[in-house]
Amino acid sequence: MNTEQFEGHTPGPWVAKFDEHGVEGSLVVEGNNDGEFGSYASPLWVGESDKNMPDARLIAAAPDLLAEVKRLREEVYNLTRANDTAWALLEVAGEEE
Repeated sequence: MNTEQFEGHTPGPWVAKFDEHGVEGSLVVEGNNDGEFGSYASPLWVGESDKNMPDARLIAAAPDLLAEVKRLREEVYNLTRANDTAWALLEVAGEEE
C-alpha cells in the first residue's frame, strides 16, 4: 500500500455519527481540519436499523489505522536492520574462530 497517496488528509480524530442537520437517517464522518470540525458525507445509509454504523466507525478510524500502518512499517524496518546486523556480527565472530 502506498501510504503517500493519503498525505494531506484531514487529521484525526474522526467521528462517525448520524447527520443531525442533513438528510434524516444518513451517516457522516466528522474530522478536525485545523481546529475546525467539518462533516464529510458518507456513502452509508441507514434504513430500518443502524447496521451500517460499524462501517461508518471503520471509515472514521482511517487516520488512526493509517498511523498504525506507518508505525508498524517503521518497526519492521528497524527489526530487519537489527536482524541483518546480528547476522553480520555472527559471521564476523565465526570467521575469528
